[in-house]
Amino acid sequence: MDAAKVSKIREFRRALRYLERFTSSNVKENSVCCGVTPTQCHILLKVEEDGEISPSRLREYIGLEKSSLSRTLDGLVRLSLIERSTSSTDRRYQNISLTDRGKNFVCRLNEECDRYYEPVFESLPDRVRSQLLEDFKALFEAFSHISNAPSQRKCCTREEVADE
Repeated sequence: MDAAKVSKIREFRRALRYLERFTSSNVKENSVCCGVTPTQCHILLKVEEDGEISPSRLREYIGLEKSSLSRTLDGLVRLSLIERSTSSTDRRYQNISLTDRGKNFVCRLNEECDRYYEPVFESLPDRVRSQLLEDFKALFEAFSHISNAPSQRKCCTREEVADE
């Protein structure tokens, strides 16, 4: 790779790291204060977005192992925030949906987060807001496409790190 391209890729990675650190700590801080873990928060928001979702689709979205997702969902069921129901199209499968308590919880969570992010979003010029939303969609699609490629290699493996 030529030096200019390497420089741009590293600048891109640096920006992603900064955004990840900021948003990760913010999600953790805000969701924990609402009484759920960040993973539970992401699950609740995805279930709200889809209305009803299968555990396998949720697993793809969240990226958890089956057993970890199952334990996380069990915790949300115990909190009465979600419920499992048998799929109407195939009785072998279950769907996850929000309970009334879960809907109220997610509504409060969204209101809190909206209040937090509103000044950031409003501080951007209109043209930047629109472009940013389009850019985030394109970035997510690029990541999704790459992560679904069977030959896609991670940036480094545990073995490479351990060999040093």
